[in-house]
Amino acid sequence: MIDRKNHASRLCGYSPGLESGAEEWCCPVADQSGERVAAWLRDHGSPGEAVIVFFKQQALCQFRLDEIEAWRGHRVHLVEHGAFDERGFAVDRPRNISLRVLRPSVLVIEAAVRGVTLQHCKPVNERELSATEEVLASRMRRTIVRDS
Repeated sequence: MIDRKNHASRLCGYSPGLESGAEEWCCPVADQSGERVAAWLRDHGSPGEAVIVFFKQQALCQFRLDEIEAWRGHRVHLVEHGAFDERGFAVDRPRNISLRVLRPSVLVIEAAVRGVTLQHCKPVNERELSATEEVLASRMRRTIVRDS
């Protein structure tokens, strides 16, 4: 059984007790509890809304952009990444891959629109966004400006 309260922070290897010195990077996923994501999805999760998906495969993590297609029962369906429960966890995910919808914060949005790729929760590079992600990124950038 997954401890969903702490699962998001473990997704990217974040450990609150570890300190890595002056170059410590603040992990954008560290404060993403299932309750906070569920509350955001209830309030803002309408079809057409741009969302950020946290993708993890082994030690590699990426922030990807997607769009809500529909709500069906207690599941939110995204255009490219499939079905997620109301707390943002992927329902049917490929083996050895973790997917999670994130509540947008300034740090999470900035990571997504830049295509940040992490390894062991440390930035290693920025990937090129797809054409669809570019459109969604421009909408997310406006969100940052509005919320600032």
